[in-house]
Amino acid sequence: MRFLMSLSLSALLMLAAVFPLLAQEQGQESTSPEADPEEVVAEMDGYRLTQSEVDQLVASLGPRARQQLQGEKQRRQFIRKWMEVKAIAREAEESGLDEDETFQRQMELRRTQALADYYRAKVSQAASVSEEDMQAYYEQNKEYFRHPRMVRLNSIMVGSEEEARSIVEQLRNGGDFEKIAQVRSKDIRTRDRGGFMGWIQPGQLEAAMEQVAFGLEEGEISEPLRTVQGWHILMVDGTREPGYLTIDDIRDNLAQQLLQLKQKEEADELARRASEKYNVKLHFELEKEEEESPPGEQQ
Repeated sequence: MRFLMSLSLSALLMLAAVFPLLAQEQGQESTSPEADPEEVVAEMDGYRLTQSEVDQLVASLGPRARQQLQGEKQRRQFIRKWMEVKAIAREAEESGLDEDETFQRQMELRRTQALADYYRAKVSQAASVSEEDMQAYYEQNKEYFRHPRMVRLNSIMVGSEEEARSIVEQLRNGGDFEKIAQVRSKDIRTRDRGGFMGWIQPGQLEAAMEQVAFGLEEGEISEPLRTVQGWHILMVDGTREPGYLTIDDIRDNLAQQLLQLKQKEEADELARRASEKYNVKLHFELEKEEEESPPGEQQ
């Protein structure tokens, strides 16, 4: 477990300080819903670790780290590592290292960063996107959503021309494209969707496949087509003439992008307001690109 081994003592100590608040704010559900949240999973002199505290610890980690702790085995390794850190930290305290001046400076720097990040996250989480926001953005930027002619494309991919011709014959005799794709297609990306590739526009496919796809009438079955992946049978079951994507076509992506934009705006406004309130002054001039994108800024 590289992730577990890479968790330093200082990093875990910082987690110990902030994870209860972070977990409460995130509303993280227990990764072991069937377990008693007050069950003690590990202990040492003067300290007992419960299931709920483990959940809070895990919730305070980033998405990638949480994903790596999905399994029970990984979760137990994490608990073991945490208890080792607690024991080492206890010994460090008994040795007086927590009063060391260098350590105190490091902790103050980390506390400052963690507190600012936490506040920024709280402010960003308050951002929301309304239907009116999406509609206004769509109307103001409608040209970005113009599309050329598009086809709703389906594909069955097999390993040989002989098999492909057999499927073409079956389809032209009334076979169900979706059901045949689910059983016989070797394309794992589209097989479970009955061969559905999506709404395709020019430039998204390799040239030979694109030429065939945009030459088909709705419901027409193509001749077998060979590509580097295998032999394809294509079928178009819908077309869109050049025009604009509707707001319903892009609603989910648009909502997510606008939310991210609003969250960044809220965080930027917080930084501006706090800097003004406390009279932040830089004793040097910033270049324009430095003002727009500070090093290390998270987008």
